[in-house]
Amino acid sequence: MISSLAAAFQDRSGLGVFAGMLISLFLVWTLRIISWVLTQILSLSFHAISRSQEYKADEFAKQNGYGQGLATYLSCLQNYTVTGKDFISQLFSTHRSLVNA
Repeated sequence: MISSLAAAFQDRSGLGVFAGMLISLFLVWTLRIISWVLTQILSLSFHAISRSQEYKADEFAKQNGYGQGLATYLSCLQNYTVTGKDFISQLFSTHRSLVNA
C-alpha cells in the first residue's frame, strides 16, 4: 500500500518516496500509540479482577474462622509493604490497600 502511494506521487525529485516514508512513519506511530493504550486498558482490567479476587479471598478466610489470623498477617505485612498514596499508584496496584483491610 505504501509503495503504491509512493509510486503515485513519484517524480524526479523523489517527493513520492519522501511522502511514502512520512505516511508509513505516521502509520507506525499511530499503531504504537493504539497498542500502548490498549495495553494500559488491559492492564487496568487485570488489576481490577485481581483486587476483586483479593476481596473474595479475604472474605472467604474471614467466614471460615481465619479472620483474626488474616488480620495479624496483614498487619505484619504492612510493615514490609511500600504503597503510594497518589491516584495513579492506587489505580495500578494489584492488591488492596492494607489500611482499608
